[in-house]
Amino acid sequence: MASYDDLHRIADAATPAARRAFVNAVAGSTTPKMRRAILTHRTEQERYDAALAVWQHSSAELRQTLAETLLSGVQKAAVSTWTAEKLAGSFDLSLPEAATFARERAGKLVTAIDRDVQMNIQRLVVESIHEKRTVAWLSREVSKVIGLHEADFLTVQRYREKLVSERLSQGVKQLGRRQATRVDLLTDVYRSKLIRQRGETIARTELIAAVNAGQEMAWEQALDRGLLAPDRIWFKTWVTAFDDRTCVYCQQLDGATAIVGTGVFDSIGGGFDSVPHPPLHPRCRCAMILTNDRRL
Repeated sequence: MASYDDLHRIADAATPAARRAFVNAVAGSTTPKMRRAILTHRTEQERYDAALAVWQHSSAELRQTLAETLLSGVQKAAVSTWTAEKLAGSFDLSLPEAATFARERAGKLVTAIDRDVQMNIQRLVVESIHEKRTVAWLSREVSKVIGLHEADFLTVQRYREKLVSERLSQGVKQLGRRQATRVDLLTDVYRSKLIRQRGETIARTELIAAVNAGQEMAWEQALDRGLLAPDRIWFKTWVTAFDDRTCVYCQQLDGATAIVGTGVFDSIGGGFDSVPHPPLHPRCRCAMILTNDRRL
């Protein structure tokens, strides 16, 4: 059977492409085009709509690139599984379920990113109204929050407030130009770090989903062709990567079984939805193996 290492090598090889897709989408919507879109409109609603339209152009490309990357991961994992199980013939790469999985998974992910972008832009527009910020300020700040998770938007704000507070605690009543510039620089560096981390998390999580889906599709296709013993019930068994980074929920799932093709895994606690295969959560490193039992 395809080993944990085999599938993770496939995921690792494709991770940079998925990460670049996210980073490029963010970079593509933080260009001067974004600033012009905001500066050339008069009302807050028009500025919000214009900024969102710039992002949506990039997000459409991200959706397509991710779908292609995930499809490739599914297919490579399925072929690897087919070979490792020593099954007759070859895996049918034209299987429509593979393309459907990749398209739907990428669509769901990008929709979630779109929601974060909408919320972050909306918050900045509201702040610009309440704090009487200039349009130039809004055009600069919007470019900085594209790609941030909604929670990270607040994390960056708290980080900046902490930097300002530390400097004011030294007896300074207000920041001078040099100090303000330093705070802005450190905040931008921290923000960029969070965006890169999100790109890495997206890439690793989605590729783990793709290779596990590909593995199960190979098992399903083998069952449909009668290449696995029909007098047995075939299970997918959860395999947890045990080390100091393993979460308690994945530990509890280790050894859990579900019917190939239809079964799902339910975690105990954590608020996670049932899943047909790993990952259970972002950056999950779990895998599956094929097991069986005689029919009664």
